[in-house]
Amino acid sequence: MMKKLFLCAGLVMSMAGCGNLLTHTVYHQPQSPEGRVCTSQCYNAQQQCRNQMEAQRKECETQHRYAMEAFKHCKDSAGKDCREPPACSYPSYYRCDNDYKACFGACGGTMEVLPGL
Repeated sequence: MMKKLFLCAGLVMSMAGCGNLLTHTVYHQPQSPEGRVCTSQCYNAQQQCRNQMEAQRKECETQHRYAMEAFKHCKDSAGKDCREPPACSYPSYYRCDNDYKACFGACGGTMEVLPGL
């Protein structure tokens, strides 16, 4: 019983330190029309990057389905060298988002990181 109590207390204490990890960013557009056009181009580039990554994910999943069919066929025919294909990894939009933030700032926009959601 005491062991469970210490485990629970440790879990609560470790979770308390994670409260500051939840943040969100507020983007403030530049005042000039040129700056706003610039940030619009940044947004378009970010969306293009994300769309490209999503297309790559879908292509991987399609190829994975074909490879799984071949793997199952190999196993069903009692093949000895059947290898299950690795799963696709899901895209991280980290690069797209970081490029957007750098572009947004270069256009004269400002960003404010706030706690919570």
